[in-house]
Amino acid sequence: TVTEKATGKRFLFAGDCDAPLDDIDRITAGNSYELCVFECAHFPAELLIAHLAPLNTKRAAVIHVYPLDKYDRLDAVRGDFGFELLTPADGDSVEL
Repeated sequence: TVTEKATGKRFLFAGDCDAPLDDIDRITAGNSYELCVFECAHFPAELLIAHLAPLNTKRAAVIHVYPLDKYDRLDAVRGDFGFELLTPADGDSVEL
Protein backbone atom coordinates (compact mmCIF):
# COMPACT_ATOMS: atom_id res chain seq x y z
CA THR A 1 0.00 0.00 0.00
CA VAL A 2 1.26 3.47 -0.92
CA THR A 3 -0.22 6.71 0.39
CA GLU A 4 0.36 9.93 -1.53
CA LYS A 5 1.40 12.48 1.11
CA ALA A 6 -0.06 15.57 -0.60
CA THR A 7 -3.58 14.18 -1.01
CA GLY A 8 -3.74 11.18 1.33
CA LYS A 9 -4.89 8.99 -1.57
CA ARG A 10 -4.09 5.30 -1.10
CA PHE A 11 -2.96 2.91 -3.81
CA LEU A 12 -2.52 -0.86 -3.57
CA PHE A 13 -0.41 -2.88 -5.98
CA ALA A 14 -0.53 -6.63 -5.55
CA GLY A 15 2.19 -8.05 -7.80
CA ASP A 16 2.36 -11.62 -9.03
CA CYS A 17 0.02 -13.25 -6.57
CA ASP A 18 -0.42 -16.95 -5.97
CA ALA A 19 -3.57 -18.74 -4.91
CA PRO A 20 -5.39 -18.71 -2.52
CA LEU A 21 -5.07 -14.86 -2.40
CA ASP A 22 -5.88 -14.71 1.34
CA ASP A 23 -3.32 -11.92 1.79
CA ILE A 24 -5.56 -9.61 -0.26
CA ASP A 25 -8.32 -9.87 2.34
CA ARG A 26 -5.89 -9.41 5.25
CA ILE A 27 -4.18 -6.36 3.71
CA THR A 28 -7.31 -4.58 2.49
CA ALA A 29 -9.56 -5.19 5.50
CA GLY A 30 -10.64 -1.86 7.00
CA ASN A 31 -8.75 0.20 4.39
CA SER A 32 -10.04 2.32 1.53
CA TYR A 33 -8.21 2.98 -1.72
CA GLU A 34 -8.33 5.18 -4.78
CA LEU A 35 -6.99 2.32 -6.90
CA CYS A 36 -6.11 -1.34 -6.40
CA VAL A 37 -4.06 -3.18 -9.03
CA PHE A 38 -4.04 -6.97 -9.31
CA GLU A 39 -2.55 -9.40 -11.78
CA CYS A 40 -4.44 -12.45 -12.98
CA ALA A 41 -2.07 -14.94 -14.58
CA HIS A 42 -1.36 -17.60 -11.96
CA PHE A 43 -4.85 -18.54 -10.78
CA PRO A 44 -8.44 -18.71 -12.10
CA ALA A 45 -10.26 -15.42 -12.69
CA GLU A 46 -13.06 -16.62 -10.39
CA LEU A 47 -10.64 -16.67 -7.46
CA LEU A 48 -9.70 -13.02 -7.98
CA ILE A 49 -13.33 -12.03 -8.56
CA ALA A 50 -14.27 -13.49 -5.16
CA HIS A 51 -11.64 -11.29 -3.48
CA LEU A 52 -12.68 -8.15 -5.38
CA ALA A 53 -16.22 -8.00 -4.00
CA PRO A 54 -15.36 -6.80 -0.47
CA LEU A 55 -12.86 -4.13 -1.58
CA ASN A 56 -13.40 -0.54 -0.52
CA THR A 57 -11.90 1.17 -3.56
CA LYS A 58 -12.93 3.61 -6.26
CA ARG A 59 -11.29 1.57 -9.01
CA ALA A 60 -9.63 -1.81 -9.42
CA ALA A 61 -7.36 -2.61 -12.35
CA VAL A 62 -6.59 -6.16 -13.42
CA ILE A 63 -3.38 -6.55 -15.41
CA HIS A 64 -1.12 -9.42 -16.56
CA VAL A 65 -4.18 -11.45 -17.55
CA TYR A 66 -3.38 -14.88 -18.97
CA PRO A 67 -4.74 -16.90 -20.58
CA LEU A 68 -6.62 -14.26 -22.50
CA ASP A 69 -10.03 -15.92 -22.14
CA LYS A 70 -10.02 -14.62 -18.54
CA TYR A 71 -10.90 -11.21 -20.01
CA ASP A 72 -14.33 -12.62 -20.95
CA ARG A 73 -14.97 -13.60 -17.34
CA LEU A 74 -13.80 -10.21 -16.03
CA ASP A 75 -15.98 -8.40 -18.58
CA ALA A 76 -18.98 -10.45 -17.46
CA VAL A 77 -18.72 -9.12 -13.87
CA ARG A 78 -17.57 -5.58 -14.70
CA GLY A 79 -20.74 -3.92 -13.31
CA ASP A 80 -21.14 -6.18 -10.28
CA PHE A 81 -19.02 -4.16 -7.85
CA GLY A 82 -19.36 -0.83 -6.10
CA PHE A 83 -16.30 0.41 -7.99
CA GLU A 84 -15.02 0.70 -11.54
CA LEU A 85 -13.26 -2.45 -12.81
CA LEU A 86 -10.52 -1.69 -15.35
CA THR A 87 -8.58 -4.06 -17.58
CA PRO A 88 -5.91 -1.74 -18.98
CA ALA A 89 -3.71 -2.80 -21.88
CA ASP A 90 0.09 -2.55 -21.92
CA GLY A 91 1.06 1.11 -22.19
CA ASP A 92 -2.22 2.45 -20.76
CA SER A 93 -2.04 4.86 -17.84
CA VAL A 94 -4.44 5.45 -14.98
CA GLU A 95 -4.47 8.62 -12.88
CA LEU A 96 -5.07 8.57 -9.14
